[in-house]
Amino acid sequence: MTDNNRTTPAASVVITTRNRCEELRIALRSCEQQTGVSLEVLVYDDASTDGTREMVESAFPSVRYFHSQRQTGYIGLRNRGFEDARGEFVFSIDDDARFTDPETVAMVVEQFRQWPAVGAFALQFSEPNRTARQGFMQEIDENSEIRNYIGCAHAVRRDVFLKLGGYSEYLFHQGEERDLCLRILDAGYEIRYLKTPPIIHNPSQKRDHSRIAYLGIRNTFLFDVVNVPFPTVLWRLPADVFLLLKHRISIGQFPRRTWYTIRALFACIRFVPQRNPVSKVTYSRYRNLPVHGAVAWDSATFTPECALVDEEANDS
Repeated sequence: MTDNNRTTPAASVVITTRNRCEELRIALRSCEQQTGVSLEVLVYDDASTDGTREMVESAFPSVRYFHSQRQTGYIGLRNRGFEDARGEFVFSIDDDARFTDPETVAMVVEQFRQWPAVGAFALQFSEPNRTARQGFMQEIDENSEIRNYIGCAHAVRRDVFLKLGGYSEYLFHQGEERDLCLRILDAGYEIRYLKTPPIIHNPSQKRDHSRIAYLGIRNTFLFDVVNVPFPTVLWRLPADVFLLLKHRISIGQFPRRTWYTIRALFACIRFVPQRNPVSKVTYSRYRNLPVHGAVAWDSATFTPECALVDEEANDS
């Protein structure tokens, strides 16, 4: 990592967090190990009360740390991170994710410089506890075009992000990346997939699953209402209602899923005046591109660098 006070970094890593002190420690160690490129790391703490501030300030003094006194939400903090970042390219990993190779950031920066039409790269990531039932990303070639990136493993050109207005803060949480990716494509940029050494994402147990489930449904409908061109939206929205009502659902879950769906549809009504659909050409292209997702975990990819992160975390 670079001395942030003396040089302008080529890249920035932005991490938002809330009450995941020990998980964040592992994520930051993996950032600290990055080599081959000048790098700054920014942490945006959404009013943590578990000692996160003390941990970051004592263990990672080079990190640019920002603490919110009240909970404001991850999307707003991510937007602020892109505004504050000084790097030309901004990486985002979740606070429960980590790099497994010290050259990942440098590799991606070099790819950005070779592909000037690329607005964002989706990076390879794996979730070791993910099951086949949950699904894995389809196999695609290196540097293939892709429709989106997942929040735990991606990098974006900062100027493109800012030009497009960043993430839509009315989404609160869940689905903001998909919304921005569609706008990146509509602006004439590409999103491509890089088979970097896999970022490891271990979804934290410290999650409000009910809130995530509701916002996942609501924001899928909002994506349709705001972005999908006419007349496609007239069948896309009902199709998504049907798909979400039946997706991996049991009889016991059906009443709550139905209630979330009804709430979500009513919540979308007030956003109809904000419709700003992309072109039909863009939406057709988006629908025909592969989707970013986790790849199957392979223990052979567990590198010494990754082991070192875990070992140091256990010693702390």
